Amino acid sequence: MNQAKIIKLLKKNNFNFIHINNTSSTMDYSKNYLKNNFKNIVVITDEQTKGRGQHGNTWISSYGNIYLSIVIKNKIPIQDHFIFSMISLVSIQKTLIDLGVNNIIFK
Repeated sequence: MNQAKIIKLLKKNNFNFIHINNTSSTMDYSKNYLKNNFKNIVVITDEQTKGRGQHGNTWISSYGNIYLSIVIKNKIPIQDHFIFSMISLVSIQKTLIDLGVNNIIFK
């Protein structure tokens, strides 16, 4: 699926798509974006300069991989967010494997 089709699908489902060359972190970018625009978004970047992993660990985010954050307005209780994230990651991983992508790592 090409980028134009992805953007069209996202817009159809009330998402903004933002692609930037580099940022400190896609999550930081998303948080700042949401201060003025409370809307579903997908933020993708080619490079993060201050990516973070779980528990504040450094996340190496060099050029050449995919770094993104997906922000969805929802009414899911906070205690269920982890389950939602895992379902999303498994779906993304399966799709990428079906497209022939190998060595997929999620943080």
